[in-house]
Amino acid sequence: MTTESPTDPGFRPPIRDHSSEEILDRLARGREAQVHWRSYSLSQRVELIRRFWEFLCKDRERLIGVIHEETGKPRAEIEGMEIDAVELILKYFTRSAHRILKDRAVSRPWILFNKKAYVRYVPHGLIGLITPWNLPFLIPFGDSIPALLSGNAVVIKPSEWTTKTALYLEERFAASGLFPDRLLQVCVGSATVARSVIEGVDMVLFTGSSEVGRKVAVAAAQRLIPAVLELGGNHPMFVAEDAPLARASKAAIWGRFANSGQLCVGVERVFAAREIYKDFCSLLEVELAKLRQEGGLGSDND
Repeated sequence: MTTESPTDPGFRPPIRDHSSEEILDRLARGREAQVHWRSYSLSQRVELIRRFWEFLCKDRERLIGVIHEETGKPRAEIEGMEIDAVELILKYFTRSAHRILKDRAVSRPWILFNKKAYVRYVPHGLIGLITPWNLPFLIPFGDSIPALLSGNAVVIKPSEWTTKTALYLEERFAASGLFPDRLLQVCVGSATVARSVIEGVDMVLFTGSSEVGRKVAVAAAQRLIPAVLELGGNHPMFVAEDAPLARASKAAIWGRFANSGQLCVGVERVFAAREIYKDFCSLLEVELAKLRQEGGLGSDND
């Protein structure tokens, strides 16, 4: 697999796809790691995930560089939409894990008046993540956090367009020395590799198009394993007649052009009330003219 940086047309050293044998080995090693990991208390898992984040943040500039090289994103988007967004996810789940995962008493029929019933959460085992290229750090690691806190191991099949960011995460995870060996792994390749991952995990999370999502759902259903699908959306924005137009125009530009428009929650179209339509369009033109499109990492690029 060859890769090309959006910021530099030159080809990078090729990344080799994992063979079927290597994928099977990684799946097996992931299961071994999960057996150890699930024996850790929830408090231990929370503490180790927090410590890993501290470890990863010491290498923040390198992470920014890896994401920029693969996607061409400017620093503001990398930090705001990738790294800082992951930090919010991590803080939420590490603070809330005990509340979310604690046993929960449930009602029972009167005939069982002398019994007690509970919902108890246990790990699925090995979780497969099939992730897209538009958010190559946020989605793979953001989805990994609750899976790991719940006592699962993770195998990530990233987009073939942004493999290096996932490999960087795998390398840092191992280098931290905090976790059982191979608890978080990456399988490199295209659709064939994704199918192999689905065939070997206990649950799959997919983020991508509806077309591919249907195929993932069918493959998971054939194995009777759970599948969580986050698929493409078509999001309108409505501007009412009493809306603050200056703010609305900025919001529309950001919603359409953030991440170069490659967002599942991006604004696809705008409906404006007839009374303010012309004024709103004029403000849109002004805001659109302010956009700066450069190839660099610096603050001179929107």
